[in-house]
Amino acid sequence: MSILKRFLANETNLSGPDFNKADFLKIDLSGTSVFFKNPPLTCMIPYKLPITTLDINTPHSFKKPVHDHELVMTKQLNENGWNFYSGISNGSAIGGMITSLSIFKSINHLSQDESFFVEDNFINWILKEEKIQNDWLNNRRKERHESNTLNPNKLHLFSYPTSASEITKTNYNNYPWYSYTVKDSDGTEKIIYRTPVSHEDLLSLTIKPSCYRGDYYSDEHNLQEVISNTIEDLMRSMQITLSADKEEQARGSNSTILALESV
Repeated sequence: MSILKRFLANETNLSGPDFNKADFLKIDLSGTSVFFKNPPLTCMIPYKLPITTLDINTPHSFKKPVHDHELVMTKQLNENGWNFYSGISNGSAIGGMITSLSIFKSINHLSQDESFFVEDNFINWILKEEKIQNDWLNNRRKERHESNTLNPNKLHLFSYPTSASEITKTNYNNYPWYSYTVKDSDGTEKIIYRTPVSHEDLLSLTIKPSCYRGDYYSDEHNLQEVISNTIEDLMRSMQITLSADKEEQARGSNSTILALESV
């Protein structure tokens, strides 16, 4: 983030991370390369070293599900976050965003016919997983709300995509990502990007924007705009190159997601 941009910043011209000057982070997933720009952390979350090498072919590399309803094992690869400033001082931050890149592995072995590389399979799996996860969270909130008779608060619930039309496919550097939004009725939201990297492994990028002062959607600042632009900068820097065996999986499944040349 340049000092000049911070000096020129104001509430309708917020200053955020500088992707032009950011270093790339490279992650090796059993030969599959994930490569993206990773500007320095500026928001108030603990710094975590990224995982740059992971054997995704063994379940022991992943965190096992905590609850019976969960469909995946997970491993967080990188967490980062940036503030957006209206001036030169750190106290001028209007809001921020936190990003978490993880790899998910299906707890059930998926056959070639069930492969994530087939677009209908992948989208249907996303819809199923979001429904299971958010219905479980909503039921937990309902139970707590019903039991809190002495000091009842407004019940806030999550809304999530329920049809393929609510999921957007975008190609970045010739690799497709599927994005959608999960909203909390308290006004917060998270933006999720997902893409397959094997029959049963997927990358999941979760972005959580927040406003430190007032309303995230307020016309008094351009926080929503700069966060949207920052997400686009991040995704445009994202490059994925499949390992030879994962490319073979995609070809064998007659992938409707990846445009692979026949060999």
